[in-house]
Amino acid sequence: NTGILPTTSPIYDLIWTMGVPIAVCALLLRSPIKSSRPRASFTLAFILGAVGTLLGSFIAAKCTAVPRSIAWKLAAVFCATYIGGTVNFTATASAVNLSSEILSAALCADMVLMAIYFCVLFLIARLVPTEKQNDKHPKLSTNFDQNDETNEEIGEEKNDLLSFGTVLCVSSVVCCIGSLFEWISGGLILFASGFSLILVFFSDLFLSKFPRFAKPALNFRHWCDVLSEFIMLLFFISLGSSSNFQYLLQSSPGIILFGFIVLLIHALVMAIGGYVFRIPLRELLIASNANVGGSAVST
Repeated sequence: NTGILPTTSPIYDLIWTMGVPIAVCALLLRSPIKSSRPRASFTLAFILGAVGTLLGSFIAAKCTAVPRSIAWKLAAVFCATYIGGTVNFTATASAVNLSSEILSAALCADMVLMAIYFCVLFLIARLVPTEKQNDKHPKLSTNFDQNDETNEEIGEEKNDLLSFGTVLCVSSVVCCIGSLFEWISGGLILFASGFSLILVFFSDLFLSKFPRFAKPALNFRHWCDVLSEFIMLLFFISLGSSSNFQYLLQSSPGIILFGFIVLLIHALVMAIGGYVFRIPLRELLIASNANVGGSAVST
């Protein structure tokens, strides 16, 4: 907004379309299959967020001064983007034939609101005391980091550019295979994440039979962390740089009010539902992040 960075750039589109999927694959390859099982409380929290978004979209369409011919399209777009992330935004906008002018204003409003909302979520998460690890909720780790000596040996290999390149190549190949299957199925099968989990399953099975490969596996998973964190930092840079306040206020301030109402109702439903069902605050924050920003951002 000060003019130092551009608000639009092909690099931003590249990060969203290619970088984020690679980061998701790297994150999935990083975790053993036993730590990738969903928990009922997470699922319930995500469902609460989806219901809140759906209710907020209906209320925003009824309460704001946006013309009815546009309001239902905005409701569909904001409902889709706040149940799964901005990846659903353009597809839904195309499906409802949203005009280019309204699309630009709505996308800008989505970027601004999402950036502010993420800041609030991250601030709350920093204020919540860290829970102690226990057997019921184990931390994400491998089966092989059993002692300090092993970790020290692995640490000697962490500064290995070849390992980083291997992780990048494997994640890219997974995304390519996933995109191919998605194209063959006409978009009905999102295969990249499933293929990643299949690789994780067979890698865990292989390592359980051949433990001598445990140390290279830990090194590989370390670089999965490095790659995914680096790409997600680029994602947040592109997200913040795309938030053009001046354009938004000049084009249509009613659209940002529309999106604000959707997010407000979403947050209220999650807060009330979390209190009723006794869902931990940290799980509510992650589920809300998954709703609004998608799985990659929440991870």
